[in-house]
Amino acid sequence: MESDLARDILGLSKGALPVLAYLVVLTSLSRCISSDLCPSDEELLSAIRARDVAIASDPQAREEASEHSITVDRLLPSSITNVFCGQARTLGRREVSCSYTLRYPDETIYEGEIFEWDDERWVIPNAVEAARNIESIKVR
Repeated sequence: MESDLARDILGLSKGALPVLAYLVVLTSLSRCISSDLCPSDEELLSAIRARDVAIASDPQAREEASEHSITVDRLLPSSITNVFCGQARTLGRREVSCSYTLRYPDETIYEGEIFEWDDERWVIPNAVEAARNIESIKVR
């Protein structure tokens, strides 16, 4: 009876109330599984920009990337959206894997990365080494 009253008040069809309730719960969930290790958009962008600058500044990483048609001569990302970070790992290092969408001036890229907390900021560990060994680890 109460659900009939709620449907009447909200003007919803019979099946719409459960869907509406589901959407309300879904939007209230955090973007991170671990709230204690949940980087902000600005923290993620800072780490990604530092990674891009480090790779672009390393001649060997640039050469490997260009051989595999990976663009390193791009402007830094302007925004980050659709962020989701998984379960944080705290064995030895505090790190979390995140997936996200980056907006560059000329393209949009969906990617994922492991971020590590280094007591001051979030960083992407071994970004230059990964770019140098691109056969085994693809940076982009």
